[in-house]
Amino acid sequence: MGAPAASQAAIKRALDAAQSCGLTVTGFTVSKDGTIQVETAAAPVDSSRDNVQPLRPKQWAKR
Repeated sequence: MGAPAASQAAIKRALDAAQSCGLTVTGFTVSKDGTIQVETAAAPVDSSRDNVQPLRPKQWAKR
């Protein structure tokens, strides 16, 4: 019995899954045993500082 081949549907599912997670797919590799490896672009870690709260005391609730 030969090695299982990756089908076009399996490749499409793997690529769609990566994209639905918000990853940027840059390529993919299919090995002889049918394993599909999806390559993605490296996202910069902690590059956006827009959502960081300033360091100051919290305000009391107004009554």
